[in-house]
Amino acid sequence: MKPLFLLVLPLLAGLAVAATPRAARADVACTGPAGGHLGAAPACDRLAALLAGRGVSVTLELTRDEPQLLAGRLVWQAGGQRRAGPVVEVTARDRPLTAAAGDRLVRGLLAVSDLP
Repeated sequence: MKPLFLLVLPLLAGLAVAATPRAARADVACTGPAGGHLGAAPACDRLAALLAGRGVSVTLELTRDEPQLLAGRLVWQAGGQRRAGPVVEVTARDRPLTAAAGDRLVRGLLAVSDLP
């Protein structure tokens, strides 16, 4: 039989995450071409993880999702105006892109976008 604290620990961890104030969480939305090679999930999940705790609302717009090309930009609100960062591309010449391309895209987007 497991000690009681091992049974209660996951419950307490879940409550701690649920109790995080909304302003401290990143609000990430993702859009992109339907039926693309990777889909938006790898990049969207990575963006949400990297922005956690910043309290910023961002949309990741994938503009291209092909076997050897993933491209997109970030869109956010700042100073009462809609802002859009530049389009960043991740490419591969000799093989189809893997889910790691989503991470590379997000890191590139964060490097060139002036998020609040």
